[in-house]
Amino acid sequence: NPLAGVNPRVGLYARLLPACSAVSVPSARLARVIAERCGSAPRVIDDPCEGVRGDTCFAPSGPLRLLWFGHPANLRYLQALVPSLAELAHERALALEVVTGEVQGIESGLDKLSRQLAPRFSARYTRWSLEEMPQALERCDLVIIPSDPGNPKKFGASPNRLIEALVAG
Repeated sequence: NPLAGVNPRVGLYARLLPACSAVSVPSARLARVIAERCGSAPRVIDDPCEGVRGDTCFAPSGPLRLLWFGHPANLRYLQALVPSLAELAHERALALEVVTGEVQGIESGLDKLSRQLAPRFSARYTRWSLEEMPQALERCDLVIIPSDPGNPKKFGASPNRLIEALVAG
């Protein structure tokens, strides 16, 4: 199988690819891998940017307001960053907002983390919606996008969160 080890859905993709008249992917890196392994080059089509263009401004006062947003499946990358955030909170107070879909226990988990690291760190959950995202981006000083570049499932990931954060300012 030419896509073995690239994605857990590889069997499905391998069966569907020959039947496709066109294939698109969100990154040039993923396009190269598919072309090398399958012999046909997919077209790279970037994700659309749905956000509103904002002014770039970095002048935090008070706690540094951090934003993490994304799919609940990627919360483990944020979880892995918590010890570093706790260490950074010794130098600068942090306020983390987590914007994602509904996750059982996320509010209580973030409340517990806030109590453990108080008063230098606070965290809160906001349920993701199209209406909420521009407001969350406006409220923050920095967007954090932790990932694992060594994870083969992430090697061709779309830059959509990075682009949305940059466009928002």
